[in-house]
Amino acid sequence: MLLLGSGSVEPSVALALSTVTGERHGVIGAHLGIVLRVATEADGVRRRDDEVMRPVTRSFVGRRRGPTLIVVAVILASALAIGVGVADDARLRSVGRADLTASGTVIAAFVLMIAASCLVGGAVAIRRPEHPVGWLLLGLGFAVAVVVPIDVYSLEGVIVRPGSLPGADAVVVVGSLTWVSWLGIVAAVLHLTPTGRPVSGRFGIMLRVTVIAAFVTVVAALFSDRQLDHPFEAVRNPMAAGPLGGPLKTVSALAASVLGLGVLVAVWSLLLRFRRARGVERLQLLWFAIFAVPMPVLLAGAFVTARTGSDIGPLLFTAPLIALLPLGAGLGISRYRLFDVERLLSRVLAHTLLSGVLVGVFLVITVTIGAVFGRNRADSPVSVAIATVAAVAVFTPARRFLQDRLDRRFDRRRYDALAVLQRHLDASTPITDLTGVLREALGDEALDVLFPVEDGNPPQRRWIDADGVANDAPPNGDEVRRGTRVIARVVYDTERIDRRLADTVFAAAATELDNAALRAELAVRLVEVRQSRSRLVGAQHDERRRIE
Repeated sequence: MLLLGSGSVEPSVALALSTVTGERHGVIGAHLGIVLRVATEADGVRRRDDEVMRPVTRSFVGRRRGPTLIVVAVILASALAIGVGVADDARLRSVGRADLTASGTVIAAFVLMIAASCLVGGAVAIRRPEHPVGWLLLGLGFAVAVVVPIDVYSLEGVIVRPGSLPGADAVVVVGSLTWVSWLGIVAAVLHLTPTGRPVSGRFGIMLRVTVIAAFVTVVAALFSDRQLDHPFEAVRNPMAAGPLGGPLKTVSALAASVLGLGVLVAVWSLLLRFRRARGVERLQLLWFAIFAVPMPVLLAGAFVTARTGSDIGPLLFTAPLIALLPLGAGLGISRYRLFDVERLLSRVLAHTLLSGVLVGVFLVITVTIGAVFGRNRADSPVSVAIATVAAVAVFTPARRFLQDRLDRRFDRRRYDALAVLQRHLDASTPITDLTGVLREALGDEALDVLFPVEDGNPPQRRWIDADGVANDAPPNGDEVRRGTRVIARVVYDTERIDRRLADTVFAAAATELDNAALRAELAVRLVEVRQSRSRLVGAQHDERRRIE
């Protein structure tokens, strides 16, 4: 065995050895010599392959080493920023300034935003370093994380120990503008998902305008004399440009408006891309659509809480919003389970809409009872029970209606295929041409259905069509099973038809396929009976002629 693996045996030596051993042991020696020669040649090929693949592997690892180091550095820096914030909150509580600390809810919101952006962006950047969205998401997470040490420095140098840290007032001004980078990155992600390019040249220009607007917003605000938010109302911008501070404030406000408009244009570009997309790109965008379902509610919640003057409310609604964006983009770009996304989207929307319908039914009934019989009756257990029973009664028909409409909208091909099959299954007459039904359902005129039959002793499997005619060519299709038993094999065009769609249709038609398999086997047995009867009649005829 050592000789075989060492690669030091020349073909001539192996041939000589085969000759020597062949003289003593005949065929066994010859076979041993062949094995030695083949093993030697295979070892040489393997060594040459290793020499060829080694630089390729080294180049592949090298291409990923740089992005991996950058991703790890950004994630560690973001984690360090969070750690700094938590440690500073503990210190502020110890010195009696708990009013300046962040609540556990705020910390959880920041951790959610940073973790979702950094982890998803980092994964995309490592797997596809040429795609800009991965780096943008990683930058978004880092931009959110930077807020924490900036706030720590600002609070310490302006409020806790005023004047103790150099440049604290300027850091406060810079920290108040971090949100600009968030919006700019979000707009870029919306423009570039999932292909890495804008949907058209015009939208590419709008992306550049949005980025320029973000830059102008920051630069103009840095040198303006604008009023800062709580708790830094008393801070005056040390970088204000004197008499130009007022005009720069106006410029910054106008640029911020352009930036907000640019985000809306980015959303419109995503919708336009979805309308134009076909095939894989459309499925990638559907991942975005799944995570976009709760976004209107989150935006409305952030707007309402901001108008009421709440400090924590906008953050609680904005954090899930920013966390959902990287998840949708990352799953779409990585093409994770693309052929399940349409079904998943229809289920998410169906359950969301169904929840709204049930809540609406409950509220309508309780409000109606209150309006008719008085408010005390509306709050009574009887009215609550009536509303609950009504919601339960509406649940099943509402779910079927919504699921049917959404399947027709988001998974139309699957819906149409199953509808064709179900129409034939529900017909008053039994299906006589199941192959034709499956061809109609999947839109493949070349589709063929074969059934297994076992004959002989020992039993050997062969394949027949629906008429019982043998198919000698080995079929290369999908096997359909009922339990552990193979009932059919369907041959179809795998380039045109998604396998998941085909499996769904075949599973729905499994009972009919089983019945068709029994009919095909019966047809084979009847042919055998006819052939046997013909042989008996022929033998009787021959015997009669011989006797005569």
